[in-house]
Amino acid sequence: MATDLEFMKTVQAAFGPELASGTLHIVSHSYSEESFGNADAILACPEFRLCLSRNRSELFAELAHPKFPEEWYALQLVVRAFRGEEETEHNYAIDFEAAANLLRADHELLTQRFSKGWWRLKRARLRRLKEENTTRVIKWLQSPEGKKQSAETKARIEEVRRRRNLKQ
Repeated sequence: MATDLEFMKTVQAAFGPELASGTLHIVSHSYSEESFGNADAILACPEFRLCLSRNRSELFAELAHPKFPEEWYALQLVVRAFRGEEETEHNYAIDFEAAANLLRADHELLTQRFSKGWWRLKRARLRRLKEENTTRVIKWLQSPEGKKQSAETKARIEEVRRRRNLKQ
């Protein structure tokens, strides 16, 4: 299982240039060994906050406006919305290197849109897209394929719990 130190090394490796230059800085990070090693790190610049998280071994990158720090949206979703593109993804898992590359490629667009009031204009669309994605995920989880994957995930979770109990 990945540790807090390994998680932070991954974050720092992916976003090293931004951290070294001061474009982004680490605001906080947390780690929970009890929750399958879930971890997150929040990086920030004046225009936006970036949350990098590991949830049951999947990696995610989400953005929030500093004035709305509890409203997180997938990095890919925000970039597409700011570009005016349609949303097609169901799963927003993304490795941190890919997230860093996406952020670098669209950094100017993101800083302009977050600082010029576009955020307020796009918040309703982002909420709607997020809700639509949640609906798609729920439908998928109810499908035969989704039910099968859920059962496999539950079995892996129970196996981890069983192994932990044996160690104690």
